[in-house]
Amino acid sequence: MLAEQCAVDQPEKKTRQLGYTEDDLKSFLASSTIKSVDLVAHSTAQLFQRFIDATFEIEELTLAELIDHYHLGILMQSYKPLDTDCMGYRSELLDAVCKLSIDLPPDCIEYIGTVLCDRFVIGTGMERVERVVQMQRALTMLIIKNDFSRQIAMSILLAIFAKVSGMPRNNTNINIISEVFEMVKLIDWMQLSITGNVADVFILVRCFSLIINSQHNRQADAEWNSETSSKIQEYFMLVLRTVRSSPNYGFFEMMVECYICGASSCTRK
Repeated sequence: MLAEQCAVDQPEKKTRQLGYTEDDLKSFLASSTIKSVDLVAHSTAQLFQRFIDATFEIEELTLAELIDHYHLGILMQSYKPLDTDCMGYRSELLDAVCKLSIDLPPDCIEYIGTVLCDRFVIGTGMERVERVVQMQRALTMLIIKNDFSRQIAMSILLAIFAKVSGMPRNNTNINIISEVFEMVKLIDWMQLSITGNVADVFILVRCFSLIINSQHNRQADAEWNSETSSKIQEYFMLVLRTVRSSPNYGFFEMMVECYICGASSCTRK
C-alpha cells in the first residue's frame, strides 16, 4: 500500500486531480455505446444509481456494449475518489457489470483485455503508473466477482504486461502463471534500469504480482508448491540486484525494490 501511495503522490502530480474526473467520464460516454446522461443535473450518488439501474435492466448486449460496461465499471471505481460516501455505489455498479455476460470464445476474452488495456494504459512514466494503479484497484475486485470477470481481469493484466514490456503473448495452452513467467524472463531488466524506465519496472512487477497471487491461478499450476514459486522468487532476486545497481538509484528505484521484496515474499505462502 505504501508503494502504491508513493506512486501517485510524486511532486509532479500535485496539479493533477486524483482519480477520474467528470471530463474523463464525459469523454468516454461521448464515444461509447452507453446512452449519455446529464452529468451536471445529478449528484455523484445519483449518477451511480442511474448507471446501476440501467445496467441491471440490460437483458441482451453486444460485445462492444459489454466492453463499454466493463470500461464504465472500472472507470467509476476511481471516479471522484474524494466522494467517500459513494463506496457502496462503486461496489454495486461493479457487481451489476459483472453479472453481464455473453457466450464468448477465449480469443474474444483476450480481445476485451487488449481493448480495455489500450483505453486505460496511456502516457508514460508517472502518468502511466497512476493510470495502471487506478485500473488495477478495480481489477482486484473483478478477480473475486465470478469466473467470467476473473478471466477478463487476467486478460487485462496480461495485455498490460505485454504492452509495457513489448513482449508478445505466447498464446499457448499452458497455465497463466507459466505464460507470464516466460514473458518475464525475456525482459531486459538491466536495459530498463539503465534507461531510467523504472516506472515500467514497477508496472510490470505489480501486474505479475497480481497474477501470481490469484488463488485460482496457483491452483491451476500443478507445480506451484513444489517448483514454480521457488523459481519465481529466485528470479526476482536477480531483478532486485539489477534495480539496486541502477546508476540513477533514487526514490523511485527504492520504491520498486520494496515492491519486489514484497512480491517475492508472497511466493512462499
